[in-house]
This record gives sequence, structure tokens and C-alpha cells, in this order.
Amino acid sequence: MALASIDGIQFLLRWVHFLSGITWIGILYYFNFIQGSWFKETEAEHKKAAVQKLVPRALWWFRWGAMFTFLSGLLMILLEGHKAGGLILAFEGNSWGAFILTGATLGTLMWANVWFIIWPAQKVVIAVAQGATNPDAAALGAKAGLASRTNTLFSIPMLYFMGCCTPLAGRRRIEPGRARRARRRHRCALDQRDRWKDRTDDVGQRSDHQRPRLDGRVVRDDRSPRMSRTKLGGIEVVGSLLLLLVGCDGSSAPKTESAELYARGRAVYVMNCTACHNTDPAKPGPVGPAILGSSLELVRARLSEATYPEGYTPKRVTKQMPPLPHLAKHSEALYAFLNP
Repeated sequence: MALASIDGIQFLLRWVHFLSGITWIGILYYFNFIQGSWFKETEAEHKKAAVQKLVPRALWWFRWGAMFTFLSGLLMILLEGHKAGGLILAFEGNSWGAFILTGATLGTLMWANVWFIIWPAQKVVIAVAQGATNPDAAALGAKAGLASRTNTLFSIPMLYFMGCCTPLAGRRRIEPGRARRARRRHRCALDQRDRWKDRTDDVGQRSDHQRPRLDGRVVRDDRSPRMSRTKLGGIEVVGSLLLLLVGCDGSSAPKTESAELYARGRAVYVMNCTACHNTDPAKPGPVGPAILGSSLELVRARLSEATYPEGYTPKRVTKQMPPLPHLAKHSEALYAFLNP
């Protein structure tokens, strides 16, 4: 792995994040579990000397450890979004993103406590210990102590979510290379759909397509106006027949009575499945396996509930495909396309 690559930069940021985080949280625990108890028991002059000389040094490492932890974590999140093609694609709809963002939210609150509550209040306390006068010093010291104890409380779930995001995540993230290939498949599917829409415009029709995203969810394409589901099947047939006439990939549907069913199944497959599966169902896709020859029972089970028929052994043990019940009515058409 080259350090000049995106993965290399992310590795360095992770190292900085760990190092600065250990510094920050370590000093936080020192303040609350060691220094605080010692201040309660020591003599006033010893406490004053510690506030004058020891506390400023500890606070320097404390606040800058918090700053570098926050900045490196923010850059890691932005890079993760860049690799996945967008922050929403990287974190939405998967437990890994929920773990990371929950921990990041707690860490951000802790960082804000350090820089906007603890450090300003402690500057006043240190100045008073060095000879200045400020009647609010005692109240500010108590406020800083409360914020520090709050950070100690927040650190427990924050470290849990940060440390457990990968081993406890219920769904594996898409690797960067596979994400890029999936986006290319997605763009190809959108380009084909746009060509069909241009042709159906000539007869006053518009399709209300549903397109899959990289995280497995299905969302409405905002570029086409809303249209009832009852018209979807007819438009898919028209688009598919036109696609066959222009010979998009050089193949032709079987010259049988089921040509119309085959064409409709092909249209449904290209518009809804090729973001994860290969445009040629006989080949593995960027995320999904080759599905040529799938049985009707398997097609129905995958579309209706994203399950498998009893006794079937999956080609890939993943749970990335969501149920697509709105496509269940096209099960026989998809079966005809996958079994030419």
C-alpha cells in the first residue's frame, strides 16, 4: 500500500487519530481519577504550585490531543465518503455507519467541551493561582470540573462505538474498487434508461422507474415524473422492444411466443439489477453473483423477501440485497430472461 494513495493517507490519519486519542483520553482520566483526588487531600501551597506549573503543561497536551483527534477523525470520515462516492452512500443504511457516526457525535461533544468550556475556565483558574484576581474563578473551576466529568462519562460509550464498529457491524462495507465498478454499472443502467425514456416521449409516455443504490436501497428517480404502477409494465415492454430493435449489446431475444415476456424481463433486469449484477447475467457482477439459470422459486423468494428457497445453497453468503416486492409481479418475466 503506497502512503501517497487514498488508502495510505487514511492509514496515516488512523494512526494520528489513535495516538492523539490515547493522549487526550489518558490525560482526561488523569485529571478525574488522579489529580482531582490529590487536590482534595494536598496542602493549599502544594496545590497552588501544581496549578501554576503542572496543570498548564497537562492542559496543553490535553487540548491539542483533543484537537488532533477531532481533525483526524473528521478527515477520515470525509475520505470514507470520497471512496464510496458520497457520505450518504458510505454511512446510510448500514450498522457500521451507525456505530461510527454515534461515536463521532460523542467525540465531537467532548472536543467542544474541551475547547469552549474547560480550557477557557482553566485559563482563569491558572491566572488566579499566578497572582491575578477574578471573583468568578471558583465558579469557573467548578464548571470546568463538571464538563471534565461529563467527558469522562461520554468517553465510555464513545470508545465502545469506535472500537466495536468493525467487529460488531452487521453489514460489510463495499470496498472502494467494487464501489467504483458498481457506480459504473449504475451509470450504464441510467444511460440505457434515459434512451428508452427519450423514445417513449415520442408517444407521450414517461416511465416511473425505481433505481437501486450502492447501499442496496431502492429510491425513486427524481428525473422522471411520478406515474402509476399500472403503466410500468407496458412502458417496460415498449422500451425493451425498442432496445431489441437497436441491438444494444448485439444479442437478440429467443424467436418464440415468449419473446415479449423475455423482453420485459430483460428491461426489468437492466433497470433494477445491473447496479449490483453484471449486465450479462452469466457473469459475476461488482457485488452480486452470476444468476443466469436461476429457478422461478429463487427469483420469487429473492424479490419478495430477499430470502432463499428451502434447500438452496447461496453462491455468496451476503445480505446486501433488500426485498423488492414491487418487482415481484415481474418474477416470471425475469425468469424468462434468465432462462432463455
